[in-house]
Amino acid sequence: MMPLHSYVRRMAILAWPLLAAGCAVGPDFRHPDLARDYPSPDAPAAPVRDLRADWWSGFGNAQLDARVARALRNNPDVQAAQAALMAARETAEAQRGSFFPAVSAEVNPTRQKTSGALSSVPADGSYVYSLHTASLTMAYTPDLFGGNRRSVEALVSQADAQEAQWQATRLTLIANVAVGFIQEAGLAAQLHAVDAAVQTQQHSLEIVQKRLALGDASRGDVLLQTAVLAAVQAQRPALEKQLAQQRDRNAVLEGLGAAAPAADPATLASIQMPADLPASVPSAWLEDRPDIRMAEAQWHAARAQVGVATAMRLPSLTLTAGGGSSAASFGRLFGPGTAFWNLAGDLAAPIFDGGALRHKQRAAEATDRQAAATYRSTVINAFANVADALHAREADERGYQLALTARDAAAQSYQVAQAQSAAGDISTLTLLAAEQTLRNAEVALASAQTQRLEDAVALLQAITPG
Repeated sequence: MMPLHSYVRRMAILAWPLLAAGCAVGPDFRHPDLARDYPSPDAPAAPVRDLRADWWSGFGNAQLDARVARALRNNPDVQAAQAALMAARETAEAQRGSFFPAVSAEVNPTRQKTSGALSSVPADGSYVYSLHTASLTMAYTPDLFGGNRRSVEALVSQADAQEAQWQATRLTLIANVAVGFIQEAGLAAQLHAVDAAVQTQQHSLEIVQKRLALGDASRGDVLLQTAVLAAVQAQRPALEKQLAQQRDRNAVLEGLGAAAPAADPATLASIQMPADLPASVPSAWLEDRPDIRMAEAQWHAARAQVGVATAMRLPSLTLTAGGGSSAASFGRLFGPGTAFWNLAGDLAAPIFDGGALRHKQRAAEATDRQAAATYRSTVINAFANVADALHAREADERGYQLALTARDAAAQSYQVAQAQSAAGDISTLTLLAAEQTLRNAEVALASAQTQRLEDAVALLQAITPG
């Protein structure tokens, strides 16, 4: 008798040409070319992009670097996205198992009594006996029309989409940490400027009160200055609330339960503008954006599912082989006369299903068109996002320069007023008014500087590959 492994080998040899000759039905996916399909009118050329992977380090602040590193370690959203990516990859690998035969082994010892009226008895004539069976079974379904290959293709694409989602989650987290850090420093700078303005107005109130005592001012002058002081003081509670809430948001991003008091809070002066921010962005730069990569991978998966649905309407072939040994005692297993084996083939094809498979294929084709439209929408929105970031940076850069000019002019005016006051040419109230103008200009400059840095983060986020 030919050994079982010989039958298994022969079946595999016969099945392999069926697999190799098979074709993958359904449309093939073509990788989109953004530079060709979505040319950028303001930047037709695509120069080499020199964007460091740790782009946040371009702000030159060690505290920001440490916060980003802590957030990437501790943030649960990033951890969840990474676990989802691992699950998607393992699912794709599991589907690859369909390319190979499934082999199983079984050992089945039994003790039984046979009815003489209904069943035959063993060779020794006993009606109560033991039976030990050991068997090996193999089943294999050749991928004749590529349905399994399309399934693997779809799952690999879904894993690619999940990887892009993970990259998008990381990129969003880093950008939020950077913006939160900048906003915290900006709010602290505004608080400092407001405190200085409060001191100026308090000094003004003391002078008006002294003039009232000397008969050189009216009660109305005191009330007016009191109102001005209260208006400036009223700015502080709102800024304190914003700063406390911003620190809480930053703590959440870093995976912490609550914001700890900053031992050495960041200042706007310690955050520098990254060098060489682009003034225009070529289309080719956006191909590796996580949102575009995810939309492309989802489109790829949807197109592969068309092949899966098409293959379900075609015949399928299943080959099986089995064999083993059966004996009355375990010691006689695999002895002479105890072997058994079988070879079988099963060819099946759908004939009538009420149109279910046809409609499933049409649904897959519609999903493919939906994914294609979603990809185009994602690309259009990505271009708009980059354009918005470029426009915001340009406009807010001008605003920052104007605020800087206003602050410098106010500072010079205050210096002149100090010299005039020392010479007795102007009153103390005039000097304090010049100082108040300087404080207001400092608040406006802190706000403009914060927005300018936030624009840099938004632009880097928009053009950073996943």
